Amino acid sequence: MPTSNTGKNFNHYLNLKKMKDNWLLICTSRNKEKNVVKALTKKGIENYCPYTTTSVKVTGSKHQNQSLPLFNQCVFVKQANHSINEMLNIQGVQNLVYWKSAPVKISEETVYIIKQMEENYSKIELQKIDINPLMPADFTEESIVSKENNAVAIKHKGMSAVLPVLGYRLTVKREDLNQTAPAIKKPAATTSSVLQRLNALFFFNF
Repeated sequence: MPTSNTGKNFNHYLNLKKMKDNWLLICTSRNKEKNVVKALTKKGIENYCPYTTTSVKVTGSKHQNQSLPLFNQCVFVKQANHSINEMLNIQGVQNLVYWKSAPVKISEETVYIIKQMEENYSKIELQKIDINPLMPADFTEESIVSKENNAVAIKHKGMSAVLPVLGYRLTVKREDLNQTAPAIKKPAATTSSVLQRLNALFFFNF
């Protein structure tokens, strides 16, 4: 994950016209993601903090499934008409996440892919990859193809999304291969080929 800059006075880095359609990434204090989300929501600032189910050791050999933030100490925010300083003054917020002296800009496409994976799978696995904010997000699907009595059956097994701007590959697997994927509503006013492919994957119950 890109690192956060130490200074908070960085409005000179921002071009609001260019950034208003992108998401920013806030770095929070440890275990303060929920508090930050509540504060942002109260101020009317659009935000998103994805969660995943993780097996956590409780006592001895006993483990318990818990819902934890997918990206530790990170919350996505939509700047819109709100100032950066307004967000940074929220208790629990440390700073924006930076890449090469500029705030990281997360595309709507990237956030949409994460949302679809979170909404349709209980567990998302992370794998670190090289960070490259200039590369677009992409995904691949895994399917099982079987043939019986001259009929071909395709069952959706899972999918993985490559998010270079975050430096992660996200992987999900369907727990029950006989389970059909739920229908996903299309995002409003988007022509992205990646989003069209992602929607087609779910609409046809692969």
